[in-house]
Amino acid sequence: MHWSSPSIVTGTPFTFTGTDGIKLILDTSGVATSVTGVINPLTVSIRSPLSYQSHTGIINSGEGVSQNPVDMGLRVNNEISTIDDVGVVSEPDDAPLNVDFTNDSYVVFATPVGGLLNLIIAEDAGLDTFKLDFCGATDCSTYQTLFNGFTLDTISEITSLYNFDVDDIASGSPPDVDQMYLFLFDSPLLGYLRISETTEYVQTSEFLEIDFAGGNTAAVPEPGTLLLLGSGLAGITVFRKKLL
Repeated sequence: MHWSSPSIVTGTPFTFTGTDGIKLILDTSGVATSVTGVINPLTVSIRSPLSYQSHTGIINSGEGVSQNPVDMGLRVNNEISTIDDVGVVSEPDDAPLNVDFTNDSYVVFATPVGGLLNLIIAEDAGLDTFKLDFCGATDCSTYQTLFNGFTLDTISEITSLYNFDVDDIASGSPPDVDQMYLFLFDSPLLGYLRISETTEYVQTSEFLEIDFAGGNTAAVPEPGTLLLLGSGLAGITVFRKKLL
């Protein structure tokens, strides 16, 4: 969607408003197979961040931070509760401001008390795909895939839009936000969410970088599960630099 970038570091809770965007149509495997335009004002109040449970592989939530699970958990929770990178800071300053993934790594998060009726994932890198699973337990031994990247045709369709940029620099006047995904659910999502870096359908060589992950446990105006990609950000954030 089109959003105006936040001008300062913004912590949870916050509200954002967008004007128009893209709805991704997902197949049964969670892969985005096509997109359709969405031209409706949309305001979402984000009250609660997700919380770190565990990770596998190498992630970095700030330069110089150890891989000790306790240290990492504190740092991840601090980073994903704040919008401090997408459209806010310049590219050279963003390294300590998000959670960086490497290939095939993942982080498991717990949903807030009461469960989520919507979910926002703000991502600070090109159109890097990721996999999002809803898990019934902390080890994700049973899970449902909610999103699993794009087909090559869908990537081509998205990146051909006039307002989408595949690089990792927020620019423009006002600056555009980096990538953000919005999911809306029919009923509260309560349990665990696993966000995984994946090499499928990768648009650039950049790794996944999460700046914010959280949502709202109160009622939302629109039911249904959908994913929007946006660009710009009015109020606070939503899908990547030019897309949502």
